[in-house]
Amino acid sequence: VLMRARALSYDNRRLKKLLALRERTSAPVTTARLVSSSASSTRRFAVLNAGFRQGVAVGQPVRGPEGLVGRILEAGPNTARVLLLTDPESIVPVRRMRDGLPAIAAGRGDGWIEIRSVNLINARFDPGDIFITSGTGGIYAPNIPVARVVRKGNDIALARTFTQPDTLDFALVQRAFLPMPPAEGQVAKP
Repeated sequence: VLMRARALSYDNRRLKKLLALRERTSAPVTTARLVSSSASSTRRFAVLNAGFRQGVAVGQPVRGPEGLVGRILEAGPNTARVLLLTDPESIVPVRRMRDGLPAIAAGRGDGWIEIRSVNLINARFDPGDIFITSGTGGIYAPNIPVARVVRKGNDIALARTFTQPDTLDFALVQRAFLPMPPAEGQVAKP
């Protein structure tokens, strides 16, 4: 009984965080359950139990209460595949919280990410440095927590994402920060 009560208390705390996140952000496309994630291959994906019937589309950001999870890679009728931050194909423009240093968060395929300097030579990264989305590129809104540096480095540092997909039950699917330009010959919607 005590273990069940602790588990319920833990679930309630996480769901309250998710609700608070939902209240602070623009209207999400949907809230969905992460039903699986890849842990044994070098490719890092998760599957959501929501698809294009629920408004999910390719390129939309996915986040949890602690921070960014990734972006929608493919959307079927009732499921979608999420490219996780730790996938080698994932690249997210970020900035360091303490001084705004621009960088790139790149997945390594082993559960970790690298933070890479974009414009300074010999940029120093220290353990504990926190990186958030910069808003550059138009997919991710600014100021979403991404990762914390765990090992000191110059120009490149090892970091751990704030959100771990294997411990995340629910996630928010959001609209891209800046809408895609209309295809040639189409008129933009107001």
